[in-house]
Amino acid sequence: MGCAAARRSCSGGAINAANYRYIQEYTFRDDGVIIGRMAATGQNLPGDELVTHVHNAIWRIDIDLDGITNNAARLQHNENPANAAGTANDTTSPITVAEGFTWSPRRHDAIEITNPAFKNAQGHLSAYQLVPLVTGGGLTQHFETFTRNEFWVTPFNAAQFAAKDLPAYIAGSPPVSNKDIVLWYKGSLHHHPRDEDGAFDHNHNWIGTAHTMWTGFMLMPHDVFDCSPFYKPCP
Repeated sequence: MGCAAARRSCSGGAINAANYRYIQEYTFRDDGVIIGRMAATGQNLPGDELVTHVHNAIWRIDIDLDGITNNAARLQHNENPANAAGTANDTTSPITVAEGFTWSPRRHDAIEITNPAFKNAQGHLSAYQLVPLVTGGGLTQHFETFTRNEFWVTPFNAAQFAAKDLPAYIAGSPPVSNKDIVLWYKGSLHHHPRDEDGAFDHNHNWIGTAHTMWTGFMLMPHDVFDCSPFYKPCP
């Protein structure tokens, strides 16, 4: 699965869905970073081999950071391109009720997960930040309501596993502050069929396999370690 390099471990698998095969890969690095990726490969849809389409992956991420009592916040980078001084600021907005929101690549949106009792040795509040990895697609929205947000935050419910029901899960704005919460992230792959995916033979049969396309997310530690885990001793 491409995870044989030092200072990391990897797990994954593949599932078949109709004419496609989806590869799932999870990487756990020594620096505390966790990466989840999904790849699409297989045969272009018979009868529609040259039709442009999209593959969406939606992850349900149940984070229990030092226990189940967690908080979520939206992180944004704010910069005005018309400002000649080039000044900017990062903002943190607490997420207090279940909601979904779109990802802005210009504002570097992310979700930060904290536990009010979890701090590192320097006394800083420890967190994990959910960051998109856009490696084979971008912002894709469809007529289905659940595809119109890249991020969702919901209270934990063992019966809530269906991404298509996300609008119902946030209905009524249930509180998520100091709760057991779940993050959802949608990554999209825009597939414009290409010669590299295959070709029609002289009998007009499609021959070939679509090249692998990837999308995913990163969970990045923020103030979890007291200093760099690759430099010892810490000050």
